[in-house]
Amino acid sequence: MLGRIVTLSLLISYPVIVFLSLRYWGIAGLGIATLFIGGCRLIHTLFRRSAGDKFDFFAVLILATGLVVLWSGEDISARLYPVIVNSGMLAYFGWTLAKPPSAVERLARLTDPNLAAHAVIYTRRVTIVWCVFFLTNASIALYTTLRSTIEIWTLYNGVIAYVAMGLLFFAEYIVRRLVIRRYESSHE
Repeated sequence: MLGRIVTLSLLISYPVIVFLSLRYWGIAGLGIATLFIGGCRLIHTLFRRSAGDKFDFFAVLILATGLVVLWSGEDISARLYPVIVNSGMLAYFGWTLAKPPSAVERLARLTDPNLAAHAVIYTRRVTIVWCVFFLTNASIALYTTLRSTIEIWTLYNGVIAYVAMGLLFFAEYIVRRLVIRRYESSHE
């Protein structure tokens, strides 16, 4: 549990770590910090998963990012990380729309394996909303990477993007409660 909390904290604070590394330790410090985060994620994965399930895309991505930063001497690969993650999430969520069940339906079935037909339709619509979110977030992250200062990049990718994601989670929860209530009242 502690390993999961540490790893999640490092991943969430990644933009701030990039900013602080560049500000105080330079490009080499950024590369080493990124390798450290990737290493922590990989170690956590190796101890957490069963023997046949050891691949962790995010650990490999972070480790590769750290190596590219050290090899190239540029911070662009580290700053592109949020773009890659959001693009990957968009690709996955979009793929599940083409190859059902949708991503949100898969998550919903973890708690309710017998989803009703109206719930399946709803989860598909929520998956589309998340696709729009990931596309928008990846686009803004790319813009901040290519056209903004490191301070603006850090503010957006380290604060604003997380606030936007939290607001979407909260709004979806409220809408879901309303949809369930409306469905139940119409079928009494």
